[in-house]
Amino acid sequence: MNRVWYTPSKKTNLQGLVIDETTGKNIAVTYEVEDAPLAAAAPKLLEALKGALADLVALQSGMPRISREEETKRNSEYHTAIEKAEEELSC
Repeated sequence: MNRVWYTPSKKTNLQGLVIDETTGKNIAVTYEVEDAPLAAAAPKLLEALKGALADLVALQSGMPRISREEETKRNSEYHTAIEKAEEELSC
C-alpha cells in the first residue's frame, strides 16, 4: 500500500499537522511546526528502509542480489525521499 502523507501549505505558529492524502484525515500532530514534514515523510522513508533491509538480508544470506536496474531505482527513491524530507524541514 502506497500511503502519501503531507503537511498543509498553510503554516501556523502553533503545531504541525500531517494529513493522509487519500482519506484527508489527520495522521499526526507535532508540537513544533518544523517537525511535521519529517513525520509526513515516514511512509516513504519506511519503504526505502524496507528495501535496504531486504538487500542486506539477501547479501548476508548469500541469496541472489537484486538487479542493477532495481538497485538504481531503489537508491533513487531513497534519495528522493530523503531530499524531500530535508527540503520540507528547511521550510
